Amino acid sequence: MNAPSQPRLASPELQTELLGRIETVLNERVRPGLVEDGGEVQVVGIDECEPRPHTDSRALCRYAAVLYLNPSVPEHCGTGFYRQRLPGGGLGGNMVPPSKNNLAEALGTRFVAPDSFTRDMDIPHRFNRLLLYRANLIHSASGYWGQTLADKRMAAVFFWMA
Repeated sequence: MNAPSQPRLASPELQTELLGRIETVLNERVRPGLVEDGGEVQVVGIDECEPRPHTDSRALCRYAAVLYLNPSVPEHCGTGFYRQRLPGGGLGGNMVPPSKNNLAEALGTRFVAPDSFTRDMDIPHRFNRLLLYRANLIHSASGYWGQTLADKRMAAVFFWMA
């Protein structure tokens, strides 16, 4: 397996017309006019990364969404939501409190032991599924797939304030 890398972005990003339709759906589900940033497409293959529990920055967004774009990616490559594993094996919370902007700030470090989190829930990858969640929930892609641009896990991500 190759060393983990950052997700690569597909180019070009979503076409303006499609992005507009997606933003309309998101705005109808939350509140009108709130999509701040969207349409960035992440493309990650099976050997390029592994799940990395994190939260999105509350300084930049309150909500996030993922749109699964590749119909050939298996269900186990969706999105996982995590809970902190405490010393001694107990379970802690699954979100960053409002007083902190992100998980690294809440924990006081960006580097934690690999067993610091346990997966609490999985949302399967399904082509054209739009997953909307609070940005301060601990989450990660559940897995990655494919070795070519045509078959890798591909998802558009959206962030906004509310």
